[in-house]
Amino acid sequence: LIQAFLSETRRSLRFYAQRYGHYPWPTYTLVVMSDFPSLAGFAYPTIGFVGDSSLVLVPHETAHQWFQALIGNNQSRHPWLSEGLATWAETGPEGSLPAMLATPIPADVRNRLGRPVSFFAPLGFEKLRLGVYVQTVQALAALGRAQIVDCALRSFVVRNAYRTVAPRDLLAALKEFFPEAERVLRARGARF
Repeated sequence: LIQAFLSETRRSLRFYAQRYGHYPWPTYTLVVMSDFPSLAGFAYPTIGFVGDSSLVLVPHETAHQWFQALIGNNQSRHPWLSEGLATWAETGPEGSLPAMLATPIPADVRNRLGRPVSFFAPLGFEKLRLGVYVQTVQALAALGRAQIVDCALRSFVVRNAYRTVAPRDLLAALKEFFPEAERVLRARGARF
């Protein structure tokens, strides 16, 4: 079992390092916990935690090393800058972009991407997942080719490493590659 977690962690780290820039710290630790709820995980700089039945979460929690640890943000005000970008990143090693694009967004969270966690919290985690995690992927995909979105995100990482960012910082990087980025993201409810 642990070999599967090690393999997936290595694969994810290599993928993200190639896509978004090298991993800047000397170590990364993934803690696999048997007392976690069935599907759970979270991450901090240089360390991620997942339940022993949460192998599927390794790419997401590892992506947080770039989109939360290396580039910080106010996660309660702008959860899409960490959770949404980590979800976009995970679609690479998972090959899950088509499934994310086909996922319906419920009406009560559709086009409310830029809302704070306090908006989503009363609706439950599944609405947060769809409204922030999945909807960010759909919004970024609406900009254009995934490879070019990744180029813009790499620029975002390089320009903002070791900083705390706001949505306008992401927008600045995206607009260099997609001049219509603000219009496209505002249509999904992003706020700048």
